[in-house]
Amino acid sequence: MAKSRTRLQETAAPRERAILVGVKQRGQLLPVEDSLAELARLTETAGAEVVGEFSQALERPNGATFIGSGKVREVAAAVLRHDADLVIFDDELSPTQQDNLERELGAPKVLDRTALILDIFGMRAQTARGACRCVWPKTNTCYPGCAECGATWPLATWAAV
Repeated sequence: MAKSRTRLQETAAPRERAILVGVKQRGQLLPVEDSLAELARLTETAGAEVVGEFSQALERPNGATFIGSGKVREVAAAVLRHDADLVIFDDELSPTQQDNLERELGAPKVLDRTALILDIFGMRAQTARGACRCVWPKTNTCYPGCAECGATWPLATWAAV
């Protein structure tokens, strides 16, 4: 009797593909290259694969998109070329900048360094309360099952939870 070979089906979710973006500004303490290298390690810790990296020197960030319009077009082309799932900025983005970038880049998700770090903490949280403490600062709301967090608490009170 011949043995039949069974093919195993891959069940693990594919890793997200990320493009990193950094801005070099006057007076930065850390060179943008070093900061992006650290961001790449954080991205890998979060379980994503870095497929591209961009940097731009600016006097000050663009109020609408943080980076210049030409760099937005370059990053958008890379999102398509690499089939990227997310674009991660090394600096803090305003909600308006994040919305504008998601629309212009065609990326499903645009994150900043702070959101990435909160995601890592949330992934490693050992309790529902701990996970909620990582979600709440990003959304200013609590998810179902996190009612004890008190979604209406002021941020200063949050640290006491």
